[in-house]
Amino acid sequence: MSALVYTHHMAVEREIIARLEADYPGWHVWLGVSSLWYARRVLSSPPVIVRAANLTELREAISEHASRGTQRSQGARVPGLQIRRLRKTR
Repeated sequence: MSALVYTHHMAVEREIIARLEADYPGWHVWLGVSSLWYARRVLSSPPVIVRAANLTELREAISEHASRGTQRSQGARVPGLQIRRLRKTR
């Protein structure tokens, strides 16, 4: 692969990643060395990573996870860190 073709390929890949990350804020997207596409939910605990063989499947995986998160927040309480001020009792 010539340097010019490789440079063009990298520019196209960066454009695709930028579009996906704009469509799904809070997600970091990359193409793995195995040619699988990965997306990671930024600052999630536990870590959330989805992968797919192509961009269409990756979009579906991200959307599916996002819809599960929306359902969870509308329904049952999501465990998290809660800080309360403790009162002294005499």
